[in-house]
Amino acid sequence: MASKLKKKFSTLPTWFQYYLIILSIFFGFVLFMFLPTFLTTFCFCSGHWVWGLLMTFFVALPSITCITVWINEHDGWW
Repeated sequence: MASKLKKKFSTLPTWFQYYLIILSIFFGFVLFMFLPTFLTTFCFCSGHWVWGLLMTFFVALPSITCITVWINEHDGWW
């Protein structure tokens, strides 16, 4: 399955491959870093401190930890 996807991906134009890679990094950053931080801040600022604490410990911190471990183990995003 992975080899089929790799073959199809390699037949795409080079500029489009780079475009998809950059787009996936951008959306990965938005989903795993910006969104949890935004939701946590929104919960605290709107007075829902219990939801803010839940978001901090169960969404924001695990996602930041996951990204940090990924970067450390793989010597960067690549």
